[in-house]
Amino acid sequence: MTEEMTSACYERAKSIYPDNARITETARFIAEETGMNEGSAKYYVESFFFMRTGERLKTAMAAEDVRYYFIHIYSDYGNEALANAVKSLQDYLAYDTQNHPGLQNIVNEFKRA
Repeated sequence: MTEEMTSACYERAKSIYPDNARITETARFIAEETGMNEGSAKYYVESFFFMRTGERLKTAMAAEDVRYYFIHIYSDYGNEALANAVKSLQDYLAYDTQNHPGLQNIVNEFKRA
């Protein structure tokens, strides 16, 4: 996963939000554009939607990609949107039985922001 792929997912998700009917076609476009796996692209686009609404993430994202999303959500939408994104990840971490110290560190860092 490259930063270009993460950025493409974020920007494309932002451009279609809140139209979740377009997630699959958007993921297909990202895959064609960047070479990213289409399933991964779909998950990253869906993750943007979950973060915007505060709904629990369904699968872990890479820590650096979560950081990218949090920084840009805050920049684009402000404190309340960042709080939703943090809640989304925090709920995932409470639900998942695996240990994700890198993701927990990001939650802790951005909860203070």
